[in-house]
Amino acid sequence: MSRNLTLIIVLLFMGSCGMKRIQKGQRVPLKMVQIGTKINANKDDLYAILALDAKYRGDPYTAAKYFHKLYLDTRNPNFAYEAIRDYGAIKAYKKLYSLLEQAGKDHPEDLNLKRYLAAYYIDTKHYKEANQLLKSIPKSSQQDIANADEALRASTLLGLGKTKEALHFFRKRYEKEKSTQNALTLFRLLLSVGKEDEAIALLQNHTDFIGCDEKICINLIALYKERNEVEPIIKLTKKLYQTTHKASYANMLLDLYRYIDDKDRAIAFLKQSHFNDRLLLDLYLNQKMYEKAKALAHRLYNQDHDIHMLAQIQMIEYESAKAKNPKLKKSFLNRIRNEFDKIVKKINDPVYDNFYGYILIDEGLDPDRGIRLVKRALQKRPKSIYFLDSLAWGYYKKKECKKALQTIEPIAKDSKIPEITEHYTKIKECQ
Repeated sequence: MSRNLTLIIVLLFMGSCGMKRIQKGQRVPLKMVQIGTKINANKDDLYAILALDAKYRGDPYTAAKYFHKLYLDTRNPNFAYEAIRDYGAIKAYKKLYSLLEQAGKDHPEDLNLKRYLAAYYIDTKHYKEANQLLKSIPKSSQQDIANADEALRASTLLGLGKTKEALHFFRKRYEKEKSTQNALTLFRLLLSVGKEDEAIALLQNHTDFIGCDEKICINLIALYKERNEVEPIIKLTKKLYQTTHKASYANMLLDLYRYIDDKDRAIAFLKQSHFNDRLLLDLYLNQKMYEKAKALAHRLYNQDHDIHMLAQIQMIEYESAKAKNPKLKKSFLNRIRNEFDKIVKKINDPVYDNFYGYILIDEGLDPDRGIRLVKRALQKRPKSIYFLDSLAWGYYKKKECKKALQTIEPIAKDSKIPEITEHYTKIKECQ
């Protein structure tokens, strides 16, 4: 039996025993230590302060140390419970057992201590001792405690190799209460005995009919990842985002779509969720969906009048028109030129410099200025194959064939970009 499972059982039980738990970060009044037991006012008050301070700071090692000292001074079992929990959290089993042994002698009829001792035996694989001890614990009238006792017995059965009986208990428990914790407990148990398909089916049914609890879906995703099953991971990640609206799950979903190269579903998700409109714009452009890109770019520009988005609009306008008719009207080109003149004066961006420079080169509007703009872009990105292609094309348009070939040849030989290949072919023929 895994220690994690036993810890779950103990926590379930301890939450039901009517004892106040001290949580990390919780401010606890010092009067809590006044539990009707005579305390050495000087030393034990100091121990109490140090123990509670350690609890507040999330330091179980120090908390256990001082709760243990408080117990030895007072023999109050509530201090023993706190120390036991903290020792268990840091797996200090030697000290844990020493305290359990002493407290058990001091309080031989304390059922809580017996339950803790049984959990200790299970965690340290002393299943026969755990089984014997649990037989001495009568059935509780409190249902939560009775359920925890049964879980301890089932854990012991599993440790003794009686898997069938243990699984029967945890299946029955889940059927009775389909909680996240019960589902995960049964899930881990099924995995530990090699029943992976049943474990997956359990959590998959839980997410389908009850809901995509974050812990359950994450565990299920981890298993599907081991099996390299992408589609179930996509489905679960989408559910996680819809449930939690966490950006991490949206990004994970987009990474998955990128991994399987499914731009259509990425676009559909971004369009529906509005998670990242800038990325949606890039995808529209990548897919040459110019009308949708144009509408989205105008909407984004109207929101904050960002000059970068204005540049995007001009780029879309040009690409869209070029796709419809390679021979553009002079009036249209002049309008694009006027807009880009304003843009490149206000911002020094290599993408816009290259794009506008290429227009000036390819359309024959002003190749010399186009080359200057492309060279300015290359100052920031000297290894960009797209910028180098633009520069080579500028030299070609000016009939500077040798410079054109020297510029494009290093990037064209291994390039799979159609436009670069086309330019390379024409430049090689340049006389």
